[in-house]
Amino acid sequence: MITKLDYKINYQALNLGHSYYDYDIDDTFIHDYNPNFDEMRDVFIHIKIDLLKTETCAELFINLKGSYNVLCDRCLSFMKIDIDKNDYLIFKEGIGEDDETIIYISQGTEFIDLRPHIYDFIALSMPMRHVHNDESDCDQEMLNKLKEYLIEDY
Repeated sequence: MITKLDYKINYQALNLGHSYYDYDIDDTFIHDYNPNFDEMRDVFIHIKIDLLKTETCAELFINLKGSYNVLCDRCLSFMKIDIDKNDYLIFKEGIGEDDETIIYISQGTEFIDLRPHIYDFIALSMPMRHVHNDESDCDQEMLNKLKEYLIEDY
């Protein structure tokens, strides 16, 4: 069983060059990190991380591959979302303002916790609108109810 400590990388102990990490993420990870986020169900995402440490920074290359279920915005039944995404993040030693891809860390930083970054990459993979690609995959009973109460403008 993976614990919170397994996501902490000892930055000071890293050798220069590549370090590789693999994680399997499930519902437990999502709900342990953010108990209020309950939009995803049946989460299974395999995470591959390549962390390249140089003299003054560490470049994190991440691949997320898997799936999760969310409610369809149209019919309110669960639908599967597949994910296969590559992204990156840079941990740079020094002082500066963080942005989407650069996080500044002090020179004495001993550990980097990957949990918030993994969580963010997963959350950002969720589309803004969740609807079945084909309306025939939706819950037909719900669609019929919606049509029954639909008010059309004239």
